[in-house]
Amino acid sequence: MRVELFDDYKSVGHALLGAASTIAPALSIVFFGYELIEFCIKQKKKKEKVCEFVGDLFEFLIGAGLAALFTACSGFPACIC
Repeated sequence: MRVELFDDYKSVGHALLGAASTIAPALSIVFFGYELIEFCIKQKKKKEKVCEFVGDLFEFLIGAGLAALFTACSGFPACIC
């Protein structure tokens, strides 16, 4: 399976949501839930492959990881919880 990252314009949104989830962790639950439902619906219609779903999740995690790294190095608070 070949996973392509940042293959369309929505990929930037996935990374930005990942970055925002370091501030508001509830966004990660919403994102993963939405992606799972979207994948189940699109897979039945043969519009999305597993590698595209995994790519979306990786894009989100890359954004979250980079934001967490930035907050850890800069001293900003990591969460508004």
